[in-house]
Amino acid sequence: MDKINVLHLLDDEKFTDTAISLFNECEGITNDYLIGVEVEPPKMKYVKSKVAHIKKNFSRDYNEILLNPKYNLIVVHYLNYHKALAITMLNAHAKVLWLMWGGDFYNTSLFNGPLYQEHTKRLVREIKLKTPYKSIVRPFLVDVAGMVFPRNRLYRILIKKAIQRVDYCATVIPTEFALLKEMPFFKAKQVYFAYGSLDNMVNKEDRIQPLASKIMIGNSSSPESNQLDVLVKLKNLNLDFEQIVVPLSYGNFKGYQEAICKYGYAMFPNSFLPLTDFLPIEKYISLLKQCGVAVFNHERQQAVGNVIAMLYLGSRVFLSENNPLYAYLEKIGIIVFSIQNDFIPANLVGLDLKDAEQNRNIIKNNYAKEIIQAGIDETIRVISSDMKIK
Repeated sequence: MDKINVLHLLDDEKFTDTAISLFNECEGITNDYLIGVEVEPPKMKYVKSKVAHIKKNFSRDYNEILLNPKYNLIVVHYLNYHKALAITMLNAHAKVLWLMWGGDFYNTSLFNGPLYQEHTKRLVREIKLKTPYKSIVRPFLVDVAGMVFPRNRLYRILIKKAIQRVDYCATVIPTEFALLKEMPFFKAKQVYFAYGSLDNMVNKEDRIQPLASKIMIGNSSSPESNQLDVLVKLKNLNLDFEQIVVPLSYGNFKGYQEAICKYGYAMFPNSFLPLTDFLPIEKYISLLKQCGVAVFNHERQQAVGNVIAMLYLGSRVFLSENNPLYAYLEKIGIIVFSIQNDFIPANLVGLDLKDAEQNRNIIKNNYAKEIIQAGIDETIRVISSDMKIK
């Protein structure tokens, strides 16, 4: 065997084109990309790349590609139901690399920790009570190869079989790997991957504007952001800002965007600014540069790209101490603030220049494009060595 022939299993997501670009720069491998869809003809919302095969999940064309014996490495980008089933169908000689995002672990029965805080938990309950019966039931069912199963039951069966089949795994932050190792059926080797570098997020000369007087809360329209709990904290502290920026354009939790807007406008009628539509990247970055404070109230690893971007820009960033990203950033020397202990009026101001510069240098040393690419190249070298490819 003289080459790694890679098949990537992907979705129509905003990180897919970045992943394709990064793997295309790796030497010693060939890459094919397979995006599974539920309906045909497919309509791509995020993917612009022309190199991917876009096929209906488990159609004849999909299976012909998936089961082609030339592939000796299958890279799974986010382990969902369909990909878990695909892994169990693979040729025995193919190695499997799982690139874990977060939702494919934390939002499943594999993780037992709480994701929602007090006010968000009530909000989710309120949203579900207003949702039509079919919309409540459907998320708990999954259609695989024409058969409908209870989602949790099917996932527990499939995920265990799929994870037993995984040979290599990369988590978003290295310390998350320890959480996976707590599963007795997880035997994969840890490797490195990152979906984005600073070059994909901001321009190197970008900085928070002097006297930036806006605050940003969360990154998406998902309850895991616990945005309502932050709004309540601000209200209880009797604090207001020039604008309270709440990104809500990304995410698919039905009813959440509308509910956050309702409560946000009620509490802060003059300063609440929800971002409900996608902005061109230049306008989005321009808005971020006006946010001297950024609050990411996730109880699990999420929004890492947004956190990294805000730290590089020089914002004062608050995280939940329950988020493994908090401890990891502290470990590498980043000045980051605790929502539990530091969220007081005196701290809800921009970061001083010295601390901002310290954060920026550490981020550059860990997330510059050449650092990311070197890490991915090392992953390929490790797998090549294990497969005895010269």
